[in-house]
Amino acid sequence: MLHGTMTRIQPFAMLLAASLAVASAPHAAPRGDIRIDDTAVYPESLSAGPDGSVYIGSIKGVVFRAPAGASVAEPWIRPTAQNGILSILGVLADAPHRTLWICSSPSPIRTPPAVGTTALMAFDLKSGAGMVRSAPKH
Repeated sequence: MLHGTMTRIQPFAMLLAASLAVASAPHAAPRGDIRIDDTAVYPESLSAGPDGSVYIGSIKGVVFRAPAGASVAEPWIRPTAQNGILSILGVLADAPHRTLWICSSPSPIRTPPAVGTTALMAFDLKSGAGMVRSAPKH
């Protein structure tokens, strides 16, 4: 029983550890505005990588990325049947682990509605390739 509880808590403990590691990293110089040329995006959160890239999560379920110095963020990771992304309610660039963490969640306000299970997901910070998906067991 305890083992099952630890398994469910472990991804969230990893996210907390990653947050603390990123918070203590050196910060890049301020940059100007970043535009997203899309509709119904509803940006929800953002995080910056050590190279100055900015990652923006959206209710639309797309992770937008603006490379260092860019004024426009382009779609980088899109929801697919394979990755199972719904709406994104959090992104975190975890440089020490070369990982982009995202929190995926159902959302009735997305068109079409995002239906499914909340999950913590990890993607390669450089390529955007999916690495891990952890969802609660019902």
